[in-house]
Amino acid sequence: MAELFTTRLNFGDAARNGAVETPAFAEVQAIHADYFKIFGKYPRLRHPRTFNEKIAWRKIYQRDKRFTLFADKFAVKYEVERLIGRRYVIPTLWAGAPEGLPLERLTPPYVIKVTHGSGGNVFVPRNAVVNRPKLVAFLRQQLAFSHGAQWGEWGYLGIPPQVLVEPMIEMPGGGVPEDYKFFVYHGRVHFIQVDYARFAGHTREMFDRDWRRLPLQYAFPPPPRAGVRPARAEEMTGLAETIGALFDFVRVDFYAPPRGVLFGEATFYPGAGYETFAPESWNLAFGAPWKLPAAGRRVQQTGPALPNPAVFAIPRAPVLTGNSHAGCLSWVSRSGAARPDPAEV
Repeated sequence: MAELFTTRLNFGDAARNGAVETPAFAEVQAIHADYFKIFGKYPRLRHPRTFNEKIAWRKIYQRDKRFTLFADKFAVKYEVERLIGRRYVIPTLWAGAPEGLPLERLTPPYVIKVTHGSGGNVFVPRNAVVNRPKLVAFLRQQLAFSHGAQWGEWGYLGIPPQVLVEPMIEMPGGGVPEDYKFFVYHGRVHFIQVDYARFAGHTREMFDRDWRRLPLQYAFPPPPRAGVRPARAEEMTGLAETIGALFDFVRVDFYAPPRGVLFGEATFYPGAGYETFAPESWNLAFGAPWKLPAAGRRVQQTGPALPNPAVFAIPRAPVLTGNSHAGCLSWVSRSGAARPDPAEV
């Protein structure tokens, strides 16, 4: 899909300027063009109604510095710990520049990602032999890519790019854990998305707040059999609403392995606003709970003030901690070769 969004590369600098109340014509034009290429129609940015239209509106009009903080895969851990507690945070094994990766001190399995992007993770299973030059070259490419500029997602533009290493999430038998994604509107969960087998035969199931399965397809087909309400459903809902209370809309993701619930990420632009609903009426249903300010003017910050603005100055020095948490969140073969998701190193 990257070739559809070349216009995004031209407006990254303009999009950084959150002080401008009225958006530049180039920004609006770029969002219109990208939206049209996907859906064959233009978004109603002055009076958005559907979920995808409201994401497009957010890209242009909503300038909230907390988006940058919560989208930073490293910095967000400090805020999540403050909001819901350390036990829900996946440990950091190491963070820094790719050239400094201490591969000889990292015990697989673990996952390598960049703090300012989405996707492109490298899963290193047990007994893997890592090709360091190829890995470093791949990570340099990831660090040079501006996810925010490519997709028009302002919140990603201010994130200091660096490499982050985390332990993989352990599931019995080495399987991939379900990914629970809570759509939180003004502090209340309205919908829940569950992704299964994300790296092989990916399916997706949608539920309402009470875990009743919804008759729709959202980007990926639903599994043949309906999933069951997880044992920690109420706990995850409460945690999602605690984090989501800061925003008019955010999707808050968790894993629920046997060891307990773990925070995954907070997403302000699900699917970049380009994932399709079938039937299309659900696009309207998912947009309805999201109440926006008056259209046409930039919103600098909404909701409660950021409690800890000093977190933006978190030092970026490399950190190496214990890595005793084992497991396998990996789609790679059992040959032991380290490979990225989705492109090969």
